[in-house]
Amino acid sequence: MYEQAVADRQRERGPDHPDTLTSRGWLASAHRDSGDPRTAVALYGDVVADRTRVQGADHPDTLRSRHELGWALSEAEGPDAARREFELLAADSARAQGPDHPSTLFYRDDLAEAHRNRADYARATDAYEAVIADYTRVRDKDHPETLRARAALAYTWQLAGDHQRSIRERQTLVADRTRVQGSWHPATLTARANLAFAHRAASEFPAAIGLFEDVLRDRRAILGPEHPEVFATREALARTLQWADRHTRAVRELKSLHADMEGFLGPDNPRVLSVRLALGRVYAEEYRLEQALELYEPLAEDYERLYGPDHPMTLVVRLWIGAAYRAAARYDRAGEVFDALIDDHTRIQGPDHPDTLNVRSWRALAFRDAEQHKQAITAYQELIDDRTRLLGPDAPDTLHDRNGLAPARLDDRDHAGAIAEFTGLLDDRRGLLGTMPQTPF
Repeated sequence: MYEQAVADRQRERGPDHPDTLTSRGWLASAHRDSGDPRTAVALYGDVVADRTRVQGADHPDTLRSRHELGWALSEAEGPDAARREFELLAADSARAQGPDHPSTLFYRDDLAEAHRNRADYARATDAYEAVIADYTRVRDKDHPETLRARAALAYTWQLAGDHQRSIRERQTLVADRTRVQGSWHPATLTARANLAFAHRAASEFPAAIGLFEDVLRDRRAILGPEHPEVFATREALARTLQWADRHTRAVRELKSLHADMEGFLGPDNPRVLSVRLALGRVYAEEYRLEQALELYEPLAEDYERLYGPDHPMTLVVRLWIGAAYRAAARYDRAGEVFDALIDDHTRIQGPDHPDTLNVRSWRALAFRDAEQHKQAITAYQELIDDRTRLLGPDAPDTLHDRNGLAPARLDDRDHAGAIAEFTGLLDDRRGLLGTMPQTPF
């Protein structure tokens, strides 16, 4: 459909007409939404080049197309590629449109998110605090964009492990949303749900369950029982019950949710597929691994049938299949799944994409579990080298894999090597966190 729209616009208005360029951007977006970010990057890049030639480098449409390119780069190559694009975009927008222009603030907001997606929480915090100050000065402390950026900062603190700070900010946001927009406004209900998620991340499960139950009650009353937000809240509540070791109720809630959603939306709806995945994860986390695989394997087939073998969700479910085989001590089968996934991620997203590196980490762990010590050491060392090159030696993911290499050396009876790895890792963590770290890796 989008390809035909581009052809029609080119024929009717010419290849350089702004409407033709806009249609080409829609085509790129369709490829991104379908799970083909590499094609989207190529198409967006062409649109940016043609807008620059036709409309100028500083035209708002050119800048917007660069913004879309940045997010496609994030999916195709990882958040570091997006960070570089957003840094340049924010600077160019400030020069061309002014530092207080809404688009400039928006692009700076995206830059903060790119830092967060790289797990560079210190820079993300600084960037969010700066843009919040400018949103407050330019637009007002109660403007929706200011409140949204504050929520993003609270989430950054949550990811960084500063849970109590995140919870306090979430509580303040609920109060501010209630004062500004009313207690039944969708944004207020979302703020209350986010407070529940913050409590859950802090392992404060009774508080999280109570908040989710309250939000579910109010969303049902306002939106009706079959609204997507009601279904999403029911899923979040079920997952929280599972993490709180209330497994029987969690399974019951997910099964009921799946039946309700499938009856209303149909079996192939993305939300229905998501609930099937959530139920499989509950089974896997309870080590009911055969039941998990009975859900995962047909689910992967359904995603492939509906979206294709290269769609991100097809790959995600395949990863959980490999994880279930590993947990079941079926290491050969897990290795086959992980090896195939590494090949596919490398082909689709490139060797340096975070998803590719993540599967390689799972593969190294499977080697270690299978007591294939030499292979585990080699896999971890190569992965650490790549993480260090891409993210730096002190990035959380680099430290995580170093923490895999040290016991792998110990398993191989390389005691001197293990001691050296553990000592270096401990020294680096002390340097980063101090002698009394607040949160473990």
